[in-house]
Amino acid sequence: MKQLFGLLLIIAIHTSANSQTFNRPAPTAIGQYEFQRFDMIMQNKYYLFAPFTFSGQNTNTFPTLLYIIDEDGYIAWWSEYSKKQFDFKYHPSSDQYIFTRRDENNSGIFHYRMDNAFNIVDSISSVNGAAGDIHEFQVFPNGNRCILATKDSVMDLSSTLINGVFGSANTTVVSMIVQEFNPAGTLVFEWSSLDYLGPELHGPGLFINTSSFDYMHANSIERDIDDNLILSMRGANLVVKIDHTTGNVIWKLGGNTSDFTFTNDPGYTGQHDARILDNGNISILDNNFPTNSDARGVEYELDTVNFTATAVNESNYTFDFAARSLGSYRVLDNEYRLVGWGNTKRPSPSVTLYDPQGDIAADFFMKDTVVTYRAFFQDLPSLPTRPEIDCQTIGSELELSLSGTHNAYLWSTGETTATILIDQPGTYQCWVDQGIGMLGSFTATLTDLTSCSEVGIGEANLTPKEITGYFDIMGRKLNKAPVNEIYFIQFEDGSIVRQLNVLFE
Repeated sequence: MKQLFGLLLIIAIHTSANSQTFNRPAPTAIGQYEFQRFDMIMQNKYYLFAPFTFSGQNTNTFPTLLYIIDEDGYIAWWSEYSKKQFDFKYHPSSDQYIFTRRDENNSGIFHYRMDNAFNIVDSISSVNGAAGDIHEFQVFPNGNRCILATKDSVMDLSSTLINGVFGSANTTVVSMIVQEFNPAGTLVFEWSSLDYLGPELHGPGLFINTSSFDYMHANSIERDIDDNLILSMRGANLVVKIDHTTGNVIWKLGGNTSDFTFTNDPGYTGQHDARILDNGNISILDNNFPTNSDARGVEYELDTVNFTATAVNESNYTFDFAARSLGSYRVLDNEYRLVGWGNTKRPSPSVTLYDPQGDIAADFFMKDTVVTYRAFFQDLPSLPTRPEIDCQTIGSELELSLSGTHNAYLWSTGETTATILIDQPGTYQCWVDQGIGMLGSFTATLTDLTSCSEVGIGEANLTPKEITGYFDIMGRKLNKAPVNEIYFIQFEDGSIVRQLNVLFE
C-alpha cells in the first residue's frame, strides 16, 4: 500500500435519533435522512421508496412521501399526494409508476398507475366484497393488474390448536385473497387461501387475535417464468406456488408443512417480498420475526425434483438488528442487491445497497420512527429532464435561479420564489412542479461567494472514482467496510482515503 500518513480522515457518524447527521436536503421534516455512499461506480439508477412514520403498530395516522433519489443521494422527485402511501415503484414494460394508498378516511385501499410525467392514469380497488390490502400491487407484462385483499369468515376452530391453545367455535378467520384484473378493469382471476390452505398452517407467535385471526397475513405476489404465481404468507412463515389457472397449490416452501428441506440454512420466519430471479432462484427478506434479531436478505436455489432449498447468497449487515415487520430484498440485473430493512430503529439502517462481492455500496438512515415498506433501485429511462441551477452576481450577492418556467418552486433553503439570494457557501437544490409531485434540480455546490465564475456550480455531480478495495490498518484486504475501526479505501487511480465509521448505540 502507498504511504498512509497525512491522508484525509473522513468520519461518517451513524448516530442515534437525537444526533443524526442529515446530510441531504429534504422537502419536509419527516423526509430527512443521512446518506452514505461507498461504491462510486455509476449505474444510472435511482432509489424509489415511500418513507413514513411508524409508531408502534399504528399505520393509520402517518404522513407519507414518495421519493426518487439519485445515486448521490439527492431527491430527483418527490410527492405528498396522499398521507398514506405505500410501495412506490417503476414498471418498466409499461413505462409507468405504481403505488398504493389508503384512503384519507380509511374507507378503502386504492392502487394507482402514473405515466412517466407523474400524472395519475387510473386506479383499481378490490371487488366481490373483499377488503383492500396495502401489501401488494403488481402489473404483469400483459398489462393485467394483480392485488392482495382479505375476506372474513366465521369458522369453528374449537378443535384447532393455535399456538398451543384451541380456538373458539365462532372464530373470525381472515383469508388471503388474490384478485387479477385485465387492462379494461375486469376481474379475470380470484384466489382465496381458505380454499387451499387452512388456519392450522399459522406460524407460532404471529398475529394472534381471538376476534380476528389473520392466519396468513400475505405480503407479496410474484409471477413465475411459467406464468404461475408465487405468494408470500408471513403469518404462516410460508411461500407457496399456485397454479394460475386452477388455483391449486404446486408446492410449499417453509412453514410447518414445507415440501422442501433446507439443506444448509435454518429457513426464514415472518418474511417479506418473495421474488423469483432470472436464474430460477428465489429471494426473500427474512425478518426473523418473532425472534427479532439478525434480519437478512437470503437467496435460495430450489430443487423441485428432490425438493431441497439451498441458501446460495445472503445479505447481512455489519451488526445484527431487529426488523420486525415490512421490508424488501431485490437482486438486480448487475448482481447488486438492495435491502429495504423495513421497521428498524436507529442506529440500524433503513436501506442498504450491496455490491456483487457483498460489500456495502450505499446506506440510507432515515429519521428515527420513519420507516419504508419496500425499496427499489431501478433504471428510469423516461425520467423528466431535471433542471439546472443558474448563478449570477447581483451587486455584492449571488442569485440562484432555474432554467425554464415553472408554476411552483421549493428551494432547499425553504424559499418558494423563482430566484434566491445566497449569502453563505453550501450545497443547494430546488424542486419544481412535475405531475402530482416536485422534480428535483441537479445540485449546486457553492464554495466561493466572490463571483459566479468562481463558485463550484455542479461540483457535486462530478463522476466519482471507482473503489477497488477496503483494507485494515495492517494493509490486509477486507470484504466490506468495517464499523468502529479505522480502515482505508483504495480507488482505481491508486489514491487511498482513511476512514472511520462510528456507530453509537
